Amino acid sequence: MRVSLASGLAVLIGCVICCGEDKPTEPVRDIVGSWTYRGTDFASTAAANLRDYLLGQGWNLASAQRMVDGFRNEMEAGFRHTGLSVLRFNADGTFEDNSGSKGVWSVQGDVLTIVAEDGYTIQCEYSVHGADLTLIVNKERYLNLIRQSEGTDEISPEIQGLLDILFGGDNTLRLFYRAT
Repeated sequence: MRVSLASGLAVLIGCVICCGEDKPTEPVRDIVGSWTYRGTDFASTAAANLRDYLLGQGWNLASAQRMVDGFRNEMEAGFRHTGLSVLRFNADGTFEDNSGSKGVWSVQGDVLTIVAEDGYTIQCEYSVHGADLTLIVNKERYLNLIRQSEGTDEISPEIQGLLDILFGGDNTLRLFYRAT
């Protein structure tokens, strides 16, 4: 496991829009509006999974912890410094983010589908509870995002192995937003 691979994945993960934990408890229109990124549970989950993996590979605790701390910091910074820190879902079914990306969105049940102008498609679950929006993607949907990003149907064994470690048994990535 190389530091550059972990760093690259942290940035890649930060460039992904993801979706929610529970089925919507409120009407779909409640997703309409501006949402500001508040955090993710994935950075801490992935860091813990990475630490356990490194210790299992014979790393000493201090070295593993330094690697994991750097990985977590890069991942959290990656999430905060992408165009995803502010999302706007318009009532007419269009969206935009703070980097200027635009496209369309739709909901079917608890699945949010976002299609950017360049055709990049993201499908995920979501939930809205009052002023909170949770976006969640499982590992398989995340792999689909990587396939689109790389323009291939094949995932390298290195990336697959790293994602298996980082996702662990939870298999989900959650992003938390607050209405603004």
